[in-house]
Amino acid sequence: MQVGIVGCGKMGKMLRVFLEKAGLRVYLCSGERSSLQKLWRISDIIILATSLKEIKNTLEEILKIAMMEPRKVLVMDIATFKSDLFPIYSHFPDEVEVASIHPMFGVGVRDLKGQLFLVVPIEGRERGAESAANFIKALDGEIQFVESAEHDRLIGFTVGVPYFIGLSYLSFSIERALGKYGGTSHKFLTLYGKFVLNDSPEFIREVLYRSRKEIDEFISFLQKREETSVFEKISEKISIKDIKEAYERLCSIL
Repeated sequence: MQVGIVGCGKMGKMLRVFLEKAGLRVYLCSGERSSLQKLWRISDIIILATSLKEIKNTLEEILKIAMMEPRKVLVMDIATFKSDLFPIYSHFPDEVEVASIHPMFGVGVRDLKGQLFLVVPIEGRERGAESAANFIKALDGEIQFVESAEHDRLIGFTVGVPYFIGLSYLSFSIERALGKYGGTSHKFLTLYGKFVLNDSPEFIREVLYRSRKEIDEFISFLQKREETSVFEKISEKISIKDIKEAYERLCSIL
């Protein structure tokens, strides 16, 4: 099987390493028209791993090529937010299978075994999602299907809100010079804030912008609840074993 990856950033390069280790032949290109045409003709699967800013235009270019040279190919993206892409997928020829996936991990993982991928079916083109899921399972990844209408909202909560918390506390801590007084909790939150800054400024701004409704909902959630009632409800739902394991893992990181 031959896999073409469009995008030479961190995720594209990481996927190339893992797929080659799995015995697949992988081709990496930056997204120029001539390179996309060549990739189209030789690939069984094409994965779009370009930036959020570029990925819509890249998918549109691949659509143009597909319309001129329809063939059996699985096309899928790994974009963080996907609402702009779904209308484009619907125009691909029937010979082409299309799907959208979201690796819920970043660079730094050792392999794909047990790593979670969200698989988002394209309405009317669900066969592509099944093919994408089978591809991920063959790599020992875990899958979770998510409806297209729900994906971006869920990512707003699971990515955007944590980014907001980490960056907000880091900024708060710096402005008030809290570092010399902070213990384990402070170290963890500031470490996470710095971890977020490893992403490009453009990506961080895009995540926070697209997650603004979910961030506002989270802030409203905090304002409506008393600290003690939140603590009691959480304690009832999490086992002592899980709490102790979390404490040990966090201390080992710090």
